[in-house]
This record gives sequence, structure tokens and C-alpha cells, in this order.
Amino acid sequence: MTDNLVFAIKERNYHGSAKDAETQYMYLDRSACRQPRIARQAVNEWFSRFATAAHSEKKSALLSALRENKERNSFNEALLEIVTHELLAATGHPVQIDPLFDTSDGILTPDFLLKSANRQFLVECTVRRGREHPNQRQSMRQLWDWINENVDTHGYILFISNVQRGSGNPKLSGLRQALENKTRLMNSNSEDSLEDFEHTDKSGFRIELSLHKGKAPSPVSENHSRSIGMYPAEGSWGNGSDLLEQAVSGKARRYRKLNQPLLVVLGGDTGHASDGTELLHGMLGRNVYDDWGSRHISLLAADMNRTADERRVKASFGFLTEPRNTNVSAVLYKPDFGLWSLGRNDWVVLHNPFTEAGYELPLGVFPFAHEISFDATYRARVSHAETTALEMLGLPEGWPDSAECPCNPYR
Repeated sequence: MTDNLVFAIKERNYHGSAKDAETQYMYLDRSACRQPRIARQAVNEWFSRFATAAHSEKKSALLSALRENKERNSFNEALLEIVTHELLAATGHPVQIDPLFDTSDGILTPDFLLKSANRQFLVECTVRRGREHPNQRQSMRQLWDWINENVDTHGYILFISNVQRGSGNPKLSGLRQALENKTRLMNSNSEDSLEDFEHTDKSGFRIELSLHKGKAPSPVSENHSRSIGMYPAEGSWGNGSDLLEQAVSGKARRYRKLNQPLLVVLGGDTGHASDGTELLHGMLGRNVYDDWGSRHISLLAADMNRTADERRVKASFGFLTEPRNTNVSAVLYKPDFGLWSLGRNDWVVLHNPFTEAGYELPLGVFPFAHEISFDATYRARVSHAETTALEMLGLPEGWPDSAECPCNPYR
């Protein structure tokens, strides 16, 4: 494998779905399906161009992050950097990777330095991340994979509601026997199509689930029953706008001392698609629309005749009377960022209406994104994308559905 390739050129023969405990890299590196093959080729091309322009330490760090086989978010965080570099370069503006700024507190290295309209913009990439629920950790996902591959549930689908790991290793053979006995009995009696079930062992391991009668799952590969229909996940209130605010504000604080305009490239976490409302709320507060249901974006609606209790206590850009993070020029946002969601034409550029004079990002720098800027009365001007990110990234139109395999493995 050369230093400028993420994925080796080799024969692959796996045509199944990704295991739940696998990282993105692990699955892509072993799958022979058409979608992963196209994705591998694209990532290799993007990384090769990035590596050619980056210094060796940056190249090595990003390559390690892409190939990380334990931290599940590592791939997407590194992917956002190479995709951003590809998109910035495709706009025709000069881009520098990892510029160095020596400050009294040490050296700062934003991800990129973008030059546009005779101005320099610091560029920082970040993927919004919430707290990981214990049941979503890799050790738990490995348990789900084990059940899927080793337990015959006789056509019943498992919906797991809670797991407690205990102080020792669970006796998986006992879990398999208990589940198979339970579903065999239910199947023979044919009395109920839904039933709750709990299993414990001496290690302190406990699993709570319900069993739903469904069509017998068709195995996508040998010993792969796909018996689990749903995994336990942490519930959350709101639309995630507070996490966006924290992500952008954190970058603004870090680079404020450089006294240069900052562009934040923000990727939403996979599985959380949005129409952009969460971005408006996170940057400008909850009441950014005109009254009377017009749905026209106006900052006057966020600030006039409202007390602090009636609006968000924190918004990354602040309000008319209380602007914040004025070193941020704009946010380039991609909801639900990931390889399989790059085909959605939902990139958004949201300009900061309160940015410092001279820090304004020129309009039209990112032709693949919808753009929200504001006039002198703080009413929004919304323009639509002139092209798509797919064209600039070299992915096929309609990706990923345009590259489907009969086994349809991606998710």
C-alpha cells in the first residue's frame, strides 16, 4: 500500500452488510460490493490530492484517523477534512493545509487557510458529536453482532431495551440457549406475536428485550441471521441545535486571538438529517422566523419585544443587542455528514450578520451550497446551489442509489 492510499488495491469477496461493531474503514476495506468499491476509489483520490499538498506529519495523522479500527467517529472526522479540502480546491481559491500561527500561548494550526477576494480566512472542520450512550459502545455492538451471527430466533426479531454488562464477562452460551428456548416455545405455541423477555447470569450481565414475530430473516451471508431489529439508544430533547452552538463557539474561542476571520465547516452526525432549522437555532436562537407563520427568516423576530427567557440563552452568533463570536464569518454546514449522505444537496452557508467589519465572507464562494445572508435590516437573502457537491467530488449522480448492488449493503 502506498503512503497516499487509504485502501489497498486487493481482491475482496465479502458481499454482506456491515457488522454493527465495525468501523467504517473496516467494512469498506473488506466489502466487494459496488457502493463500497466506488467509495474506496473516491476516498483514495481525495486523500491522494490532500497528501500531496500536506506536510508528512499531517498526512500520517489523517491516514491513521481514517484507518482507526476502534473509535467509530474517527473516520467521519477525518473524512470531513479531506472532503473539505477537495471542495475548497474545486472552487479555484488558493488553499493551504495546516498553516502555522505562533502566538504567546503556543502554536495554533487551523485546518486550512482559504484566500478569497484578497482576504485570508481560517478554516476549521468539526463534526458535531453528542454523548455516546453506554449501550452504543463498541463492546455492546460486538454483543449485537454475536447475537446476529450465532442465535437462531426462529423468525422472531429482537428489540433490545436495556443492557447491563455486569462485573465479569457474560456467559454467551447461556444467553443463546435462553433465547432459542424462548423463541422455540413461542413459535410452537403460536400464542403471542409480541412478548417481553429478560435474561441474567451470575456475572451481573442482564439484557431486557421484546420479541416480535416477523418474517424469517433472509441471511445475507453464512451465519448472519440479522435477528436484531433495534438497538437501545439514548433519547434526546430538541433538534441538536445546542450541540451546534457548542461546536462553533468552541472553535471561535480557540482562534479569536489570531484576529482573523474564521470559517467553520460543520458536519452533522450521521443518522440525524435536518432541513437546516437546527443550524438557524444554534447560531441565531429559536425565534429567527418572522411572526404570524410567514417562515421568512429575520433576526428582528429573534430580538424584538422578547426577554432573555423567551429566547435561547446562548446562540453562537448571538442577537442584535448581544452579538457573540464576531470573528466567525460564516458556517458551512452539512447535515448528516457521511459517505452515504454526500448525494443529498443540503449543504448550507450561513453568514454571521454580526461579524467584524472586514471579516465578511464573499457571496458565492461555495456554489454547491444554499446560502443565507442578511441585508441591512437583518432580513435574510436566501440563494440556492448552482451545482452539487457530487459534481465537485467526482461521485456519480444519484449517489449512492445510482451504484446499488443486489445485496444493497450500505447503511
